[in-house]
Amino acid sequence: MNRKSDNSQRAALSGSLNRLLRPGLLSDADEKLLRSLFETLYPQSISRLRERYPELTKSDELFCMLIILRQSTSSIAIALGILRASVNTARYRLRRKFNLPPDVDLDTFLISGEF
Repeated sequence: MNRKSDNSQRAALSGSLNRLLRPGLLSDADEKLLRSLFETLYPQSISRLRERYPELTKSDELFCMLIILRQSTSSIAIALGILRASVNTARYRLRRKFNLPPDVDLDTFLISGEF
C-alpha cells in the first residue's frame, strides 16, 4: 500500500475511533470495534503488552488502549461509566504492574510503545 492510501486509511480509522469515544458509555459491541480499530492502527501493541505483562486483564488492556489513544482521565471515566477516582486507581495499578519508577510517566511509557 502506498503512503497516501495508508495515511487516508489511518485518518478514516481515527475518525471511527473518535466517533466511538464520544461522551457516553461504551457498549460491548463498541468495545469490540474499538479493539479491532486499535489493532489496525497500532498493530502488535496489545500482543506485546500481553507477552511482556501476562497478568494484565482485559480491563487493563482497555485502559492501556485509551491511554495510547491520548484520552483524558475524564474521557476514560465517561467512556467506561466509572468515576475519575476509579480511573486514577486503575492508572496506579497499571504503574505497579508495569513496575514503573516514580519519574516515568504512565502515558509516555504506553504512548512510546517501548514496553
